Amino acid sequence: MNSTIVKNKICFLLGLLLLSVSAFAQYLPKGMPFINNYPHEAYKAGAQNWSIINDKRNVMYFANNSGLLEFDGKYWNVYEVPNKSVVRAVLFDGNSHIYVGAFEEFGYFEPDFHGKLSYVSLSDSLQASVKSFDEIWKIHNTHEGIYFQSFKSLFVYRNNTISPIVTDRNLMFSFVVNDRLFVQDRKTGLFEYFRGKLRKIAENAAFGDDEIWSMLPLDSTTIIIGTAKNGLFLYNDISISAWNTEISEELKKSQLFSSEKINDNAFAFGTIQNGLLIANKNGFIEQIINKSKGLQNNTVLTLYKQSDKLLWLGLDNGLATVEINSPFFLYNEGLGLNGRGYTSAL
Repeated sequence: MNSTIVKNKICFLLGLLLLSVSAFAQYLPKGMPFINNYPHEAYKAGAQNWSIINDKRNVMYFANNSGLLEFDGKYWNVYEVPNKSVVRAVLFDGNSHIYVGAFEEFGYFEPDFHGKLSYVSLSDSLQASVKSFDEIWKIHNTHEGIYFQSFKSLFVYRNNTISPIVTDRNLMFSFVVNDRLFVQDRKTGLFEYFRGKLRKIAENAAFGDDEIWSMLPLDSTTIIIGTAKNGLFLYNDISISAWNTEISEELKKSQLFSSEKINDNAFAFGTIQNGLLIANKNGFIEQIINKSKGLQNNTVLTLYKQSDKLLWLGLDNGLATVEINSPFFLYNEGLGLNGRGYTSAL
């Protein structure tokens, strides 16, 4: 048998094999991405994690009930703030400062030559009349400065000076989208901080008088606004309308708590009751990753995309990572298959 005939037979058999695999894959449900759980017993700190960031050394930091939790990929460390309160927010400024917010305390940690962190308080410099600001829940970095937000107050840090923007308000959460700072007042509506003033852009009635828990850029002109119980809305500087989609309906039931943009076509939503939901830009659900699928807890308090391939989840009890944009998926009994298997995208 000459070599040409042998080669033709091999190509024919390989073609049949690929067609068979492709046909089989069409009948498979979409597999689960790989999940890595970190129980709080493993990192020896508080169970709840409220915010996540990484620095330019790729060291991970978590706003944790026990303080600032640090993970270099091998070792875990906990750094307390002076009053030993729960750290609710963490932000890296792109240089060397890791900003944190806690109960009536905010400032930054900075690594020394050996990588050990030391703390500098910024809230200590506030006047006594504005020091009772409660817990700092959000920290944002924009071209105008670094913002610290509690449910009562909003402060800005620029030119090495801390200044109050508002105090004694009834605030909910704040968000930065496309370098624009937004904050909701529970009583009066949604505001944008613009040219040194809070400018109202919508009444709370536009969202069914619900609390806003998420704001993400859908594209360069449209923002996805997520509420606690009334689903998702779209805002484009002209109008606000309900985003009547599959993901919005599911979030009404699962109760949105956190979110993160994965890429231009994928958005992650953390929920209180149903783990992690991933949807595309048209609002269709691509993945539901919850306790029944291997996540150690169904309440996702915060989300952070460390890279194009890894999504961190801060949970009500522990931490987890989910591999995103991976060609490999896990198949098991939870997807209607017997046994455990692995496959790659064709």
